[in-house]
Amino acid sequence: MKKENNLNANEIVATRLEQLLVRKGIKQADLARICQVSPQAVYKWFRGNKRGKISKESALKISKSLNVSIEWLFGDDTYPLPSEDKKKGLKLLTEHESELIDIFRSLPESEASKFFKEIQGVKIHYDKILNELIAKRGIKKI
Repeated sequence: MKKENNLNANEIVATRLEQLLVRKGIKQADLARICQVSPQAVYKWFRGNKRGKISKESALKISKSLNVSIEWLFGDDTYPLPSEDKKKGLKLLTEHESELIDIFRSLPESEASKFFKEIQGVKIHYDKILNELIAKRGIKKI
C-alpha cells in the first residue's frame, strides 16, 4: 500500500505514532516506557526530523506492545494490523475486537486462560441456540 503523500519516512512515523497515542489513549511518556528510552528520544520522533529517527528495536517494541504491524508504523500499510494476521488473510479488526485483544493481552496468564474458557462457553451456548432455531424452522445448514 502507498505511503502518505509528500511526507518523508520520519514524518510518516511521527504521524502514525500520533494516531497510536489517540487510538490507545496513551502519552509520549508511555511510549518511552514501552521502548525503554528517554522521553526526549520519543519527543524527537514526533518532530519528524533526522535527529529523531526511531530505532528498529523501539519500532519492534511498539509493534508488539501496541498490536500494530511494523509495515503500518512505517507507512507501508493502511490498517494497523499485526503482519501475521494479514498473511493469513484475516479480515480487519473492529475497534471492539482490537480492544478485546488489548484487554486479553494485559491479563496474567491464569486469568487470560479463564477468560478464554468463558468466551468459548458463551460461543458454544449461542451456537446451540442457533442450531436449535435452525432445526425448529427446518432451515438447511449452509
